[in-house]
Amino acid sequence: MVSQSLAEALIKGRRKAGLTQRQAAEKLEVSQAYMSKLESGESKPGKKMVEKLARLYGMDVRDLYVLRIRVNEKTGMNTEIKRWVRAYEELDITMIEKMIRSRFNQINPS
Repeated sequence: MVSQSLAEALIKGRRKAGLTQRQAAEKLEVSQAYMSKLESGESKPGKKMVEKLARLYGMDVRDLYVLRIRVNEKTGMNTEIKRWVRAYEELDITMIEKMIRSRFNQINPS
């Protein structure tokens, strides 16, 4: 079962956009059954679908990515991404800067 917070965000976004499941499905060129699975938490959208949903619903794609990543935490997301998400959620600027410097130094050693 996928995180209900993502499913709930998708339902709220669709309703705020004034769309039915069928209308959203048609605009996204997917089946209504797939939309129903996304909104019930039975299925998880891929990255491209998250971007399409955010665009269609007028939502910030970063917010949906964070919710999608939280879903992945339950299925074994790697540790580095977990640290990034935690720092983002806590708006821990010091930790984010430290992680960026660390990643930069790994890519471009002095």
